[in-house]
Amino acid sequence: MSKKTIVATRLDTTESPPDDKPQLDAMTPRLGDTVQPDAAPVFYDEGHSASLEFVRVRVLVQCEHGNCNDVVELDAALLDGLVGVVDPDPSAVEYALSLASVYR
Repeated sequence: MSKKTIVATRLDTTESPPDDKPQLDAMTPRLGDTVQPDAAPVFYDEGHSASLEFVRVRVLVQCEHGNCNDVVELDAALLDGLVGVVDPDPSAVEYALSLASVYR
């Protein structure tokens, strides 16, 4: 069996760390300076129109869109990802609205 010896350099506690203040001061903007981003963020997708189409839907399960049997309006583009969570069928919306009128 062989022994391995690990040798570490001794740290001198009397030395102070290097002074990074001049570098930090050069990177920190002054109070009066305005910082502009390199490019403005782009939120417009050329493949889609900017107008939204809202559809009234019945919420089937409690989620971020509402409680069960709530009627809410959602963007029609979101409906494909919400199958089983909301029901856009007009008869389902009317049913949920009739439940709300019964409990008032």
